[in-house]
Amino acid sequence: MMMIRMIKMMIMMMMMMMMMMMMMILVVLMTMMMMMMYDDDDDDSDDYDDDDDDDDDSDDDDDLMMMMMMMMMMMMIRMMMMMLIRIMMMMMMMMMMMMMMIMMMMMVIRMMMIMMMMMMMMMMMI
Repeated sequence: MMMIRMIKMMIMMMMMMMMMMMMMILVVLMTMMMMMMYDDDDDDSDDYDDDDDDDDDSDDDDDLMMMMMMMMMMMMIRMMMMMLIRIMMMMMMMMMMMMMMIMMMMMVIRMMMIMMMMMMMMMMMI
C-alpha cells in the first residue's frame, strides 16, 4: 500500500517538474517575443523619421510594452516561486515518508534479530 502511494507521489513529482520546465520555456519564449516586438517598434520609429510628436508617441508605446512585459515577468516569477515552494514541500514530505519507512524497516529487522537471538538462546538452553 505504502509503495503504491510512494509511486503515485513520484509520478506527481515528475508531473510537477514537467510543469516547471514548461513554465520556464514559456517564460523564455514570452520574453523573446516581447523583445522581438520591442526591437521592431524601435526600428519602425527610426525608419519613419516623421514628426517628433509621432516618435514620442511610439516611444510611449514602447514604454507601455516594457511595463506590460515586466508585469508579465513578475507574475510568471511569482507563479514559479509558488510552484517551487510547493515542490519543496512535496519533497520534504517524501523525505519524511522515506525516513519513516526506513525506520520501520529497521525496527522490524531489529525485532526479527532479537527474536532470532531469543530462539537461539532457547535452543541452546534446551
